[in-house]
Amino acid sequence: MSKLVPHGVICLLSALYYHGMSERQPEEYQVAVHRDGTKPVLPDHPPISLFYFSTNQFETGPMAIDVLGNTVMIYDAEKTLCDCARYEKKLGSDLVREGFLAYLRRPNRDIDKLLLYAKKTRALSLVMKYVEVLA
Repeated sequence: MSKLVPHGVICLLSALYYHGMSERQPEEYQVAVHRDGTKPVLPDHPPISLFYFSTNQFETGPMAIDVLGNTVMIYDAEKTLCDCARYEKKLGSDLVREGFLAYLRRPNRDIDKLLLYAKKTRALSLVMKYVEVLA
C-alpha cells in the first residue's frame, strides 16, 4: 500500500478490521492522506478510497506495521475509533458501534489514550457518546 499511496495511512474500516474490531472485511482500502499533499494517482486495482485529513487529524496515532516485508502505516486502534466516530454517517453506526464494543472488551484497552486522541481530533463528544452507552 505504501507504494500505491506514498505518505498514506490506512484508516477507518480498513484499520478497524486490521485491529480486530470488525468482522466485516472492507471492500476497498481506506487510506488517509494529508489534505495539502499531492493527490496520488490510484490504480484500478486494488480499490482504494482516499480521505483527506488536516494536519492534526493526519499526524495523530500512526503506527508502522510489516506486511509481507513492506512497512505500511496504519492508525492505531484508538485513533481508528476517533476517525470512525467522526465518519459515523458515512460508515454506518452499526459498524462504528461494533468497533467500540470490541475495543471496550479488550483487556489492554487504553481509555485515557482514546479520550486524549478524541480531544485532540475534536471528536470527544462523538467518542463519549459510544463510551458512555457501551461501557
